[in-house]
Amino acid sequence: MNEPSPQLKALLDKALGPYPEARQFIQCFSALGHCVDDLVDRDRKDITDWRLFTVDTFALAMDVYSSPFYLKNASWLYPVCSHLHRLWVDSVVWEKSDDPWKRDYADKIRCCGNEIICAVLQHVGHLPYPQIREISLLMREDAYRRDQQEEKKA
Repeated sequence: MNEPSPQLKALLDKALGPYPEARQFIQCFSALGHCVDDLVDRDRKDITDWRLFTVDTFALAMDVYSSPFYLKNASWLYPVCSHLHRLWVDSVVWEKSDDPWKRDYADKIRCCGNEIICAVLQHVGHLPYPQIREISLLMREDAYRRDQQEEKKA
């Protein structure tokens, strides 16, 4: 996976600097999302034993959803995580559709997991809306750039 743009990385480092538990949760949540995506796509050649990768992904999920940060903030994190899961599953269902608009829509909502960062920045970092909006737009642009780079590699 490519690194985020320097501008985005600097903004996130500054915003999350005072909240190491939040940063760790976001990193683990992101890693979990990528692992689940890998399980669905099964397109990684470096994974030699998918059974072990599956149980390791389950273990990571247990760690994410039992982390002190998640447990302390579950009242507002659970609905966000549940919503993101539902959106991502919709993208999985439609990504192979015969209808071009469904494939296009699936491609658009695939990066919905970034919303967890905005939610954490809003609830924990108490960032003002214009700053969250700036980060949100940079994350979407960054996700698009990374996705295009990954497609070129494939």
